[in-house]
Amino acid sequence: MEGELRVFIVAGEVKLKETVEAAFHFRPHVVVTVDSKGFSFRLLKQLRARYDQDRADGPIHFHYVAPSFWAWKGGEARLKGLSKFVDHLFCILQNEEAVCRSNGLAATFVGHPILEDVLELNMASRVALCTSGTVAMELQLARLPCLVTYRAHFLTEWFIRFKSKIPYISLPNILLDSPVIPEAPFQTCTPAKVAFLLKELMNNVELQQQQILAAEKVMELIRPSIRTVDYSEQQGMNRTPPTYSPSMIAASTILGYNQR
Repeated sequence: MEGELRVFIVAGEVKLKETVEAAFHFRPHVVVTVDSKGFSFRLLKQLRARYDQDRADGPIHFHYVAPSFWAWKGGEARLKGLSKFVDHLFCILQNEEAVCRSNGLAATFVGHPILEDVLELNMASRVALCTSGTVAMELQLARLPCLVTYRAHFLTEWFIRFKSKIPYISLPNILLDSPVIPEAPFQTCTPAKVAFLLKELMNNVELQQQQILAAEKVMELIRPSIRTVDYSEQQGMNRTPPTYSPSMIAASTILGYNQR
């Protein structure tokens, strides 16, 4: 098992080094990394060090999806160190922008990316069973009531319970600070428990309606307020983007960013 893991670690290190060198020789004006913080932050950190070593002006570093500092004890304190290799963060949750800025990290709330692709899942199902993750948000915004489950090794469960400072495992519940969506995490995720909760949800229209109504509140929390984005200074044109989608707001921020 250890040997198999070592192979993947070595391969990851090789790929990281290759990516840093490729980016350095390409000489981009901007580097945008998306989520995958374990890889992305190491890439940005090493790339900045590579340019500093060469005493050259490096690209502007943007990262899409802020780390979940709000979920872990001591998470906010780690934000200060990011400013050494991240110039601007794109936040997908409303409260993240202000916290990042208060810790010396430039940030923009762009909204959750699933706003651009809400699925019509409620046309084919009454309720859904899902794991904790983005799918819970997708089901919520599709107005499809669901039950969220999550199983993990007992050591992983212990670590999460020790480090986490939030009582829920699904993002809609975290945003609303309320158990609107039923959850069966860790040791409570048994066939009997899941069957009981799922049957209760299927047969209780009131519980289903609570989730559907809560979706409107969730939508308000992940959607940025309408803002006007002017490209005229960068492109010599007086026009605004046709939509205020998360990707459009992120793109306009990059285009209008002035390197310090």
